[in-house]
Amino acid sequence: MTAVDRVFWNAKDGSVSDVPYLRTTPDNELLLDTNHPYYYQLQGQMHVCKLQYADLVVWTTKECAVVRVQYDRDYCLVMCKKLTEFFKCVILPCLLTNDVNVHFRHSVDDETM
Repeated sequence: MTAVDRVFWNAKDGSVSDVPYLRTTPDNELLLDTNHPYYYQLQGQMHVCKLQYADLVVWTTKECAVVRVQYDRDYCLVMCKKLTEFFKCVILPCLLTNDVNVHFRHSVDDETM
C-alpha cells in the first residue's frame, strides 16, 4: 500500500468494514484509525472550532456510516507544540528573510559541521 493509498481509498463495491482507515471494536463500533491523517485533520479542526466531537461520514456503494470522533485535548496539545516548533524553525525564518530555502540551506550547513 502506497502513501497515497493510505490517505485516499476508493470505495468501489466495498462495504464500510473494508475501509482501511476505520477500525471495528469487539462491539462492532467503527472508529477512525488514530494513526491516519484524517484523525490528525479532524482533531485540528475540532481544536480550532472548539468542538467536542466531529462526525466523519463514510460512504461506499453498499452502505453509509457515521463515525463519531471525540476531541482529544492531549493529542491536540502535542500537535500544537509540534506545529509551533515547525512555525518557529521553518516558516518564520522564511518570512523574515523572504527566502523560502533559508531553512534548507541552514540544515545542510549544520550537517557538514
